[in-house]
Amino acid sequence: MKRLRWSAIGAWMVWWAVLAVGFWLLGKMTGQPLGLAGSAAISALAIASGELGDRVRRRRKAKRMSLRDQAGEQA
Repeated sequence: MKRLRWSAIGAWMVWWAVLAVGFWLLGKMTGQPLGLAGSAAISALAIASGELGDRVRRRRKAKRMSLRDQAGEQA
C-alpha cells in the first residue's frame, strides 16, 4: 500500500514539474513571463482540477452502472 502511494505521489510530482516548466517556457516564448513560482502554482491548480474532474467522472460512472444494475434486477 505504501509503495503504491509513493509511486502515485512521485508520478504527480513529475507531472507537476513538467507542466510547470511547460507553462514557464510558454510564457517566455510569448513574451509574457509568469515566473517559475507562478508557473508552479498554475500547474498545481491545473493538476488539482484535473484530478477533481476525474474523481467526479468516476463517481458518476459508478452511480450510472449501479442504477443500471438495479434496473436490470427489477425487470
